[in-house]
Amino acid sequence: MKIVEEIKSLIKEANETTDVSKLIDLNLKISGYLVYVSEETATALRAKLIAYNERKEWEANYCITSDEGITKAEKAATVKSKPQRMAELETEVTYNKIKGFVTQLNEFQQALRQKVSYLRRESENSNQQP
Repeated sequence: MKIVEEIKSLIKEANETTDVSKLIDLNLKISGYLVYVSEETATALRAKLIAYNERKEWEANYCITSDEGITKAEKAATVKSKPQRMAELETEVTYNKIKGFVTQLNEFQQALRQKVSYLRRESENSNQQP
């Protein structure tokens, strides 16, 4: 994802500067990206839920149309639904990866705000000394 690389670049830049106005600007850019990444989280969650429902529907249809007893049919459906389960797993991994990234971005923004606050206090203190 190109956007992830751009965000990582902004984070690196923020970690290397003490310029308050630059930090504020970087925080605003990260906030903008965070909106986009949050939308991607919702899209990934939707894909995850669709994959789950498709698997459950496939297993239910297998059980309904099977000539086997229900317990045997349920077990067979679980085994035979491997492609659906793998697709569901992939969507779950993608969703959790994006969701974790959003959480990390939020934590980084909090740290960035604290850094700005600290640097402002330091600047005020140094201006007040004779």
